[in-house]
Amino acid sequence: MLSSALTPALTAQPIVSAQTDASLSAAGQNAGGSGQFLFFGVMIGLLVLMFWFTNRNRRRQQQKMKDQQSKMVPGTQVMTSYGLYGRVVSIDQEAVKAFLEIAPGTQVTVHLQTLTTVVDDQTPGEQGTGNTGATSTENN
Repeated sequence: MLSSALTPALTAQPIVSAQTDASLSAAGQNAGGSGQFLFFGVMIGLLVLMFWFTNRNRRRQQQKMKDQQSKMVPGTQVMTSYGLYGRVVSIDQEAVKAFLEIAPGTQVTVHLQTLTTVVDDQTPGEQGTGNTGATSTENN
């Protein structure tokens, strides 16, 4: 009689356990679904930030280029993107060209976008009266 009383209790317990396992796995699937949405949300947010920073840097570079080109008037010493130095003779905005004098009597035609730097009158070695990078040693 004792064994018949324990048998239904033992068989009922695994059924409850099976139901609990099924409900836990369903809850885990629901939590995993919201985790996926969170992951995709974060990834989309990072993508938007990447595009925003890229666009911001591009606008900053374009503004810098416009500022440089506004300083480029005839007579200005400039350097092209490929390292050619010259003096601006004239600029044709419609044809997007600039005419540079690279030597007396020698003119070249370049695209406006190649004019990247306005060269100061001083060369880098002439700036300031300090040391140009060479170190001196003193003998005592």
